Amino acid sequence: MYEKYNNFGQKDNSTISDIAALKMLQEVLFPYGNISDKFRKYNQLCMSKQQLTGDETFQNYPLIKEIPQPKSIFLRFIYIDLVIKSIPDDYFESLKMNRTDLSQLVLSISLYALFLQTYAFSNLKITNSQKKWLLGSEDFYFRLDDLQRVCGKITLKSYNIFLDLFAYNLDMHEYPEPEIKKLYSKKGNLFILSIEEFLDYMLFQIESLYRTSCKDGEFSQYQQRKSLAFENLAYSLLQTEFSDTGHGMYYYPPNKKKIETDIITKTDKELIIFECKSGTIDLRRASTDKEITMKVRNLVKKAYVSLEAVANYIQESNQYYFSNNQQTIIGKSDIDNTLCVHLSMYPIDFIASNIHVLNDEYLGKINKPKITMSFEHLASIIIDLQNNKNSLSNYLRIRQTAILNNSQKSFDVNELDLYNQLMDIDGKSILNEIINTDFLKKVNSNATTITTFRNCRGKEYRPSTYMIQNLDRVLLSSILKNGKNLFNLNKRFLRYFEEYLIVY
Repeated sequence: MYEKYNNFGQKDNSTISDIAALKMLQEVLFPYGNISDKFRKYNQLCMSKQQLTGDETFQNYPLIKEIPQPKSIFLRFIYIDLVIKSIPDDYFESLKMNRTDLSQLVLSISLYALFLQTYAFSNLKITNSQKKWLLGSEDFYFRLDDLQRVCGKITLKSYNIFLDLFAYNLDMHEYPEPEIKKLYSKKGNLFILSIEEFLDYMLFQIESLYRTSCKDGEFSQYQQRKSLAFENLAYSLLQTEFSDTGHGMYYYPPNKKKIETDIITKTDKELIIFECKSGTIDLRRASTDKEITMKVRNLVKKAYVSLEAVANYIQESNQYYFSNNQQTIIGKSDIDNTLCVHLSMYPIDFIASNIHVLNDEYLGKINKPKITMSFEHLASIIIDLQNNKNSLSNYLRIRQTAILNNSQKSFDVNELDLYNQLMDIDGKSILNEIINTDFLKKVNSNATTITTFRNCRGKEYRPSTYMIQNLDRVLLSSILKNGKNLFNLNKRFLRYFEEYLIVY
């Protein structure tokens, strides 16, 4: 079931819903030869319950939202750890477990699942020593001793508390609501259907459980700690790309109090303003264009107001001035181009590259459109740019120009696929060609461009998939090297897993 759900080794690219998978798992026995027929049967039953009635109107964004987007496994774990560290100690005392236990359990499930799916569904050879220290249960149920292979500090007490808090017990209930529950228990054993979906679920659920148990003032304090932690994460990344970067800098508009910005970077040609937002956006239940548009607006509006204000300040000043206790950034507004970036912790990949078409206000009044991008995509782009000896400022400049010249046009819904077209990575970008020939100006004002990519063998692929994989290679390599110090993971598991994967 795990193999089918994740499409490992499948040639037909068919998918099965989580509810259909769980219904099949509830059957004690079924003939293996009929498994394909059962997949189709259960999928059809689940899909028939979700079909539109004749009274409902067509909804565009919910359909686009369902297009699968590549997800970084280990960035999601970093987010979960960030959320856990932002929650106060007294909450974990009430749970009778500490914050380290929770991080260790989430990471151990993810790492053991990653090892097991690699072992089961790839051709990588494994040595006897690797097998001894890595392999426990092979049935994709995660027992306590499996997780203790990754982290020996996990106790039966913390395992049971974790199971009670987060797992949906299939022995006591039938099926959870689709797209919500992604961690299950059966006969006291945990299982998941997808690592990425499990981590997305945990990211939302940990915060949701805390929110229901605390007071409003306490949750606001948590949000402030989480916001600062995300800013620090973004600042650390941007320092690898730019030498002149400031965090928490102030500017001084005429006749107004000083105003703080999140991150500012100055290059020879550009001044780049980053507004970092860690506000939660949960679109799992969103089912209409209106609902999605409203939630997106609520997510971006504070960042866009801040970016518009600082862009106005720069344009109206002969010389701009930003400072904090450590540094100052000074420049002339008539020389430096201003780039405004809203950096979101939570991905809204299906719409982020096209927010400019939702409302004219997103373009701004002074030809300084705001670019919304997830941190996940920013990190992937920076890794790719550094490997290709190019710069983020160059890409953001191209991206800004594409929005200004095609303000009513929708581009690829995934920023990483759009990046590959606009930067013309393989030298064969059709999108660049039609932009440069003004072709888009001759078509309907609200046209949408859809891009496909094919490799040298003519096989269709998505650059975004490979870029996310590169990001995960970097993050996994760091976890395997530092997991003992950071999370008290077992040295032998980390060592042999690194050898097995040959992670560089």
